[in-house]
Amino acid sequence: MPQALTRTLKRAALLAAPVIAAPVAAQATGQSTADSATLAPVVVTATRLPLALVAPPVSTTVITGAELRERGITTAADALRDVAGVDVVQVGSMGGLTSVFLRGGQSDYVKVLLDGVPLNEPGGAFYFQNLTTENVDRIEVVRGPASVLYGSDAVTGVVQVFTRHGSGAPAGSIAARGGTYGTSEGLADLHGGAGPVGYSVGADHSYTNGILPFNNQDLNNSLTARGDIGSGSATSASLTARYHNGDYHYPTEGDGTPVDHNQHEFEEGTDVALEGGHVFASTLEARALLTVNSLNVSDLNPQDSPADTIGTYISRSRDAYIRDGADVRALARVLPAGGIVTVGGTIEQERDRNGLYDVFNFSGFSGADSASGTPRRTTRAGYAEAAGNVGRWGSYTAGARLDDSRFGTFGTWRAGFGVATPTSTRFHANAGTSYKEPTLFETSSLEPGDYGNPMLRPERSVGWEIGVQQSTPSGRLSASATYFWQRFQDLIDYTFNVPTDTSPNYFNVAAARAFGVELELSALLTHRISAHAQYTGLTTRTIAGGFDTSSAGQLLVGTPLIRRPAHTASGTLTYAMPRRGSSAVTVRYVGAREDIDFNNVTQPRVVLPGYTVVDVAAEYRILALGRSAMSVTGRVSNLFDRRYDEIATYAAPGRMILVGGRIDVGG
Repeated sequence: MPQALTRTLKRAALLAAPVIAAPVAAQATGQSTADSATLAPVVVTATRLPLALVAPPVSTTVITGAELRERGITTAADALRDVAGVDVVQVGSMGGLTSVFLRGGQSDYVKVLLDGVPLNEPGGAFYFQNLTTENVDRIEVVRGPASVLYGSDAVTGVVQVFTRHGSGAPAGSIAARGGTYGTSEGLADLHGGAGPVGYSVGADHSYTNGILPFNNQDLNNSLTARGDIGSGSATSASLTARYHNGDYHYPTEGDGTPVDHNQHEFEEGTDVALEGGHVFASTLEARALLTVNSLNVSDLNPQDSPADTIGTYISRSRDAYIRDGADVRALARVLPAGGIVTVGGTIEQERDRNGLYDVFNFSGFSGADSASGTPRRTTRAGYAEAAGNVGRWGSYTAGARLDDSRFGTFGTWRAGFGVATPTSTRFHANAGTSYKEPTLFETSSLEPGDYGNPMLRPERSVGWEIGVQQSTPSGRLSASATYFWQRFQDLIDYTFNVPTDTSPNYFNVAAARAFGVELELSALLTHRISAHAQYTGLTTRTIAGGFDTSSAGQLLVGTPLIRRPAHTASGTLTYAMPRRGSSAVTVRYVGAREDIDFNNVTQPRVVLPGYTVVDVAAEYRILALGRSAMSVTGRVSNLFDRRYDEIATYAAPGRMILVGGRIDVGG
């Protein structure tokens, strides 16, 4: 069966029949792609276990690497645009800062992982513009509070990217495409294995001139590798590594107008995960995970010319983040029906080596500012979780966690259950709490006018959801509806109004809530045509305001949180051509949302109008020789050249056409 149809049928089949949990020994080995398919609807991120639940209690979405390739998608941000509950916001051109808002929370409320490595900067921020999908097996999205498993940052959910697990005969591909805005892309991958050993490697490169008339080019490169040993045996281990660098040029200051000819941001990072485990008996297993995330970000704005001597005309800043951790846990199958109790502990250290240098001249008041620091903190945690099935009709999860850091001790919990009926109907409900630590900058900055507050508390949240899923007996059609509610407390805000120049500028003052509904529909329309659609209705409100009470304030009591649309929807129709290729059309609607236009003095809070864009993608095999093939590929984003802003005053890219080809060998 073609991949597109298999994927849609699998989505629908998740509601049609219960599945049985895998033995602990199988869970320890890190399943291959083929093995994982037999365990659907297993979502490892939801419970940190490859445990098949009859009726999963948590809302999840899985995007496969095959699906991304069919739709010509090469970035994680674009992959997430059609996930229920997710809003992706990009600052203007390709390469601009790209944030993800999940269920109305802040953009730093989403924990982002790569094979278990936390990618968030200390304090939660993660920008998706340089995270590509090459060598990706799948992306898992878990919605709702998840700090009980992942600690700080997992306030509204978790996005985890899994690299491909190699097995079997060597196989690989080489692809390239280019088109609008001087864009060029290239990628290569190789994967395979023998017996208990597997490997995969991937590399990609992209370049674009950008949408603005000058100084808007973006360069991005990444290299990923994974090795597995011991698959299928009592002792197993895996090593994953990713290196990336990017250089983004942006001529805009703060209003979207291009004015600067040499301002740019350089980013370089390395992520490493080493995981191992041993099965002591059919009922007991131990696993350990070591992670390192190193990220260097430099913003550079040299003097434009000798005549450039007004305002801040030279600026350099650099942050070198390091986030490393260790997690050790024991898994015991001591509950009825193969349920598992997990008990574990973690230790994580976060560091930021930063520096700032500015040269300025404002109406004769000239000089230079500089600041530097090396703040750090350590967090220790213990957690326990129980998960399993109740016969063939129900599932449950329940867990608690205690974190200890410079902010004291902080407890979180989560509990949920699901029920499956003989009529292919499933119900689920869950509730939990979560938290996010302040950034190292907010607690430790010594920059003039931007002093940190060491007395800050973590931002906190509590939330719940309830949902229903229905499928036809054949599994060709499935639909789901979920209602969610979440409250955010102790939000940190900035104020200029402090007693002295060295008084803290950051305080816990605000609160907000978000609630809404997520609807999804999957259908296998014919043996070649499949469809998937989603709609999210969202309401956000600030219930305790921030310091800025003017119309430019982002946290005004009674107003929606900015950049969160009340309505979003998308639908994808895929046509499969057996042994020839596939094509896909996606229609995406983003409704009106409030934002701040800082150039508008009289009315800075504005409403950005809604917009609809259409993307199309296709691939067609033109040559097949044995286990090798050559295909032509094409993708058109924003087919009808719709003009819109995702952020006020920053125009989004217009129509973008990319054409190329791919050679597949082996497999």
